[in-house]
Amino acid sequence: MSPRHPLSAGSPDRSLAFWGGLAVLVLLVVTIRWTRGPAPADLTSGSTPYAPTVSGPGGPLAGPTPTGEGLTAGPGVRAPVAVPAVGPGVGQVPAVAPSPAGPVGAPVGVPAVAPSEAAPAVAPPVIPQVGPGQQSVAIPGLPAVAPAPAPSAAPVPQVAAPAPGVTILPTGKPPVVTPGQLAGAPGAAGVPRVIPAWWVLTVQMPPVNAILAAPDGRLWVATDRGLAELAGEQITFHSREGGSFPAAQATCLAHDGRALWIGTFEGLYRTEDGRRFQRFGQADGLAHEMVWSLDWDGMVLWVGTQNGFSFLLPNGRFEKVDKQISNGGLADLWIGALRKIGRWVLAGNDDGLSIWDTGSFAANPAAWITLDMFSSGLVHNWILALTHFQDRIYVGTPHGLCRLDTPIDRLFSGSAPAWEVWTRSRGLPGDRVNALAGLGDTLWIGTHDGLARLRSGAVRAIAMADGLLASDVRALAAGGDLLWVGSSAGLQALNPALLDR
Repeated sequence: MSPRHPLSAGSPDRSLAFWGGLAVLVLLVVTIRWTRGPAPADLTSGSTPYAPTVSGPGGPLAGPTPTGEGLTAGPGVRAPVAVPAVGPGVGQVPAVAPSPAGPVGAPVGVPAVAPSEAAPAVAPPVIPQVGPGQQSVAIPGLPAVAPAPAPSAAPVPQVAAPAPGVTILPTGKPPVVTPGQLAGAPGAAGVPRVIPAWWVLTVQMPPVNAILAAPDGRLWVATDRGLAELAGEQITFHSREGGSFPAAQATCLAHDGRALWIGTFEGLYRTEDGRRFQRFGQADGLAHEMVWSLDWDGMVLWVGTQNGFSFLLPNGRFEKVDKQISNGGLADLWIGALRKIGRWVLAGNDDGLSIWDTGSFAANPAAWITLDMFSSGLVHNWILALTHFQDRIYVGTPHGLCRLDTPIDRLFSGSAPAWEVWTRSRGLPGDRVNALAGLGDTLWIGTHDGLARLRSGAVRAIAMADGLLASDVRALAAGGDLLWVGSSAGLQALNPALLDR
C-alpha cells in the first residue's frame, strides 16, 4: 500500500473503529444508491485535463474522444488511443515531400491598428464567420499579424544510450460545452450586442484549440473543424470537408521559421505554403499519432502525444521518449503541455510536471524530476498549460495558476519547490486555467470562465460582458501589440493598450 494512501496510517489497535466506520460507509452508499439516480456529468468543474472536442462533418460530436473500437473518458486511460488512418475519398490533400529550401513567401503587409484608429465601439451588424461552410471571407482593415520573438537555438538532446551503469527497466480528456451563437440561442444571453473598442477583430469560427503568429505575417488558428489562415485582408478556412486539409481537426501548432507544423489526432503535418501537407506518424518515429502539444525551441521540434513525447532529429526522423525509455523518469504518457526552456524539457502530464535535464541521456533516472501535488506542493496534477514568463515558469491546472519560484537547477540539487498560486479567490474569473501567454509586462490567463490579465501582481478579469465571444478561453497567442484570444465561439484580437482608457 502506498504511504500516500490514508488507510496506510492506521495502526492495529484501531481495527474496531476502522471496521465500524466501514460498515457505516457501506450503509450510506446503499441508502444513497436506492434513493438517487446517477449524478449528471460535471462539464465545468475541471475534473479532467483540457482537450479539444472531436467534430465531424455535421458539427461537434458530444461525449468522450473516439478511440477506434471503444470510448475513453480522459487521461485515466493509459493505453495508446487508436486513430483511423486517413484514406482516400474523404477530401484528403495528398501528402507530398517538402519543397526545396526557400522562404514560404514575402511578409504580408497590412496596416497596424493604432490606438487613435481603434475599432468603433459598436459591433458591425454581422460578425464574420468562417468554417467548413464558409471557407473564405474578406475583411477590410484586418489587423497586422506580428510574429512572436524567435527562440534561441538549442542543442539536440540524446536518448539512445543510457548513462554508465544505468539499467533500462521494461514497463509496460475533457468535455467542452459550446455556447449558443450570437443569434439568441439558449445560453447566449450573456453575449453583448455591443463589442468594446479594445476588440479590434471578432470572427466566429469552430472551437479554437491553438493560435500561432507565423514569421511571414500570417496567423494560423487550429480548430475542431480544421485550420484557419489570416493573411492580408482575408481569412481562409482549410477543412477536410472542403478538400483543403487532410485531417478532421487541428489541435496544436508550431513554426520552425520555414514550415508550419500542425498536430492532429491523425498524425503530425508539415506545410510550407498551407496548400500541400506532409504527414508524419509512428512509422517516422513519432511516439503516437494523437498529438496534443508542440514546441519549437529554435533548433528542435518537440511533439507531445498520447504516448509520451518525441523530438525531430537532423536526419528527418523522430526520437521518442516514454516511460520505458526514460526508465520511469517521465511520470505519465499523456503530454498535454510541452516546453523546452534552456537545457530543460518540461513535459506536463496528468501526474504532474516532469522535467528532463537534456545534458544527460533520457534513460538516466537522475536526469529527471517530477513536481506533483503529493510531494511538491502543486495544487493539481493535471497540467493544462505551460509558459516561461519573466524568468519564471507558470503552470495552468484545473485548480488554479501556479508560478514556480525555485530555479530548476536548484530543484535538481535537492531544494524544495516554492509555488505562488492564483485562483478565483485571488481575482481569476475561474480556477481552471486552459491557456497562458506573455505580452510585454503582462501575463494573460485563459480560464474556463473568462480571460484575466496579471500585471505587477494585480489581476483584472475580462468576461463576456466585456466583449468575449465565449467564457471558455481555450487558446492565447501574442503577436506584436495584440493578444489573440480563441474560445469555443471563435477568434478575437485584443488591443491591451485600449483597456485602461
